[in-house]
Amino acid sequence: MSDSDRSRKKGTDSFFDSAIVKALSEEDFMKRNEHPVATMDGGADMDDRLHMLLDALKDIKKGDFSKRLPHIRDGVMAEIFDTLNDVTAINENIYKEVTRVALVAGEEGKIADVNSRIMLSGGEGSWELIVRTLNYLLDSIALPLMQIGRVVSNISMGDLSQKMPYAWKNEIAIARNDLKQKMDIRAAGDVKAMIDTINEMINNLNVFSGEVTRVSRE
Repeated sequence: MSDSDRSRKKGTDSFFDSAIVKALSEEDFMKRNEHPVATMDGGADMDDRLHMLLDALKDIKKGDFSKRLPHIRDGVMAEIFDTLNDVTAINENIYKEVTRVALVAGEEGKIADVNSRIMLSGGEGSWELIVRTLNYLLDSIALPLMQIGRVVSNISMGDLSQKMPYAWKNEIAIARNDLKQKMDIRAAGDVKAMIDTINEMINNLNVFSGEVTRVSRE
């Protein structure tokens, strides 16, 4: 083969090699665009995770706080999953705490116990306000009951000198170191009516006791 023939063959081979590479590249490009890889930027993976997110939201709507979304590493979607898990955990914690306090304060009758209050970690804003409001409700019931017990105990021992107050310092909140809680509790509504009745009873007993003492001296 002459030098010119070898040169022409080399050029032809180079042309066909280039054409084959180009064809393979185009074919690979077409395949990748015809069947895209499932990633968080689009495709089946994103759709699946959106469905998982929707299912989790439906569970929360139904009051099921037991499930958690899996941990993923894909940017904003990972943050969304983690944040929703945090929200679910706070809801579950409040549910468990309310159930526990209902048992301690309700069924066991330990309404003045420091442990019969809701404790929440990680909650702030309205979450914290809900817990504080529920605890204040329990405090505002417990304090009058404690005072009733004290006054009735005094009456049983013949001490008619002390009456029910209409306002209290929230000693229960102080004992549990809840300094954000409302500290002044005032009697109102049914509680005030009950205190009026107890104090009137003490007045009547004092009058009766005085009359008995006077008659006995005569």
